[in-house]
Amino acid sequence: MLSEHFDLPEFLHSQVAVRSGRIIEPTEQVIANLTRLAVEVLEPIRAMIGKPVHISSGYRPDWLNVLVGGSKKSQHMTGCAADINVEGMPPVELARRIQELKLASLNQCILEFPPNGWVHVSVAEAGEAAKYQFLTARFQPPTHKLVYLPGLVS
Repeated sequence: MLSEHFDLPEFLHSQVAVRSGRIIEPTEQVIANLTRLAVEVLEPIRAMIGKPVHISSGYRPDWLNVLVGGSKKSQHMTGCAADINVEGMPPVELARRIQELKLASLNQCILEFPPNGWVHVSVAEAGEAAKYQFLTARFQPPTHKLVYLPGLVS
């Protein structure tokens, strides 16, 4: 267990890794980062919501990040980020509730592709100050270019 409600395997599960026949093996530093993420961000979210927080994407080694088309600077690759959802709660509501928490160690909270997407949360890399940044990711018509808008935009 990394924290009271979060264990290592839920941060390592990936259908893409299974399909490619690869095993995700985190380093000690990645496990330390995942522990900080679980304790400092995910546990307070779960406590406020009072329901399980589901991780749809956690740690991604470099090879997995490439396979899923992740950002070259993705904090998933260091174990500092997770994509989450809560059953029965729209992602925009989850993101707004996270904003209400005012978590000092929150680096980013990104509302990804509302209304039916997910919420990305992260802690700062070890030794760095948290940005406490709230963004909305969506594809910009008509080009479908990925853009990050400031704030939480449903």
